[in-house]
Amino acid sequence: MISICLSCRVPLTVEDTHCPACGGEVGKTPTEPPKRMVISAAPVSDGPRAGVPGRILTGTVVRFGAVRQEPVMSQNFVRSARIGAAFAGLTLVFAIVVGAPLGMVLLVLGGAAILLAVPGVVLRWTLPAEHRAAAGGGAGWPWTLPLRKIARSRTVGGLSLLVKDVEGGEHRCVAQGEWAPAAPASGVVVEVYGRRDKTGDVRVRRLAEVDTGDVVTPRLPGGARLGRAAGFLAVALWGGAALALLALSILPR
Repeated sequence: MISICLSCRVPLTVEDTHCPACGGEVGKTPTEPPKRMVISAAPVSDGPRAGVPGRILTGTVVRFGAVRQEPVMSQNFVRSARIGAAFAGLTLVFAIVVGAPLGMVLLVLGGAAILLAVPGVVLRWTLPAEHRAAAGGGAGWPWTLPLRKIARSRTVGGLSLLVKDVEGGEHRCVAQGEWAPAAPASGVVVEVYGRRDKTGDVRVRRLAEVDTGDVVTPRLPGGARLGRAAGFLAVALWGGAALALLALSILPR
């Protein structure tokens, strides 16, 4: 709980008996017009406080925005997969040029080929039915699917709500999936945990209702979570294969 002086808005500590700026006495209403009356205020949204990592703000749920469909995976997914694949191709050429051990190079390539087929299969299985057939064309689709825009065709409901802090500032909080166990009601005071994106919106990790302590979290459907995990795995495998080939090329033999 943060105390502030209503006269000059100076924050007070629990040790203060008078306002250090204007001299108003804490907790006492003067008989003269309350020019210096000091009261306890509601929690002020002043950024994360000590001991509460990840808390972005505290405020009241004002209203909910319309649910709109958004891709499960961001544009950075396909971009990262393409960069990883290009890096792996360059390191393969480099390994051949510098004469890296052929057996080890083939071992890395074989292992990567087997492992990279897994996220491709999973991604295709989690795509919407109308996009699944188009995603499987050609013998190389398990390896190329993570590099194609169609891998982002699975969508999920985008949630948004507006939270107003005690200073009157309004913050748009967004998430994907559905609120579990249930969405907070309008007028409820919540603590919002997550991070701010480059647009200033708060990407919600969880909401904690101040009065009851109940926790509400956004939850993706199982297929969306599986598809997102497969996408991250594909990017990691491309990068891992590239690093392994690079190590074979530069390590002493």
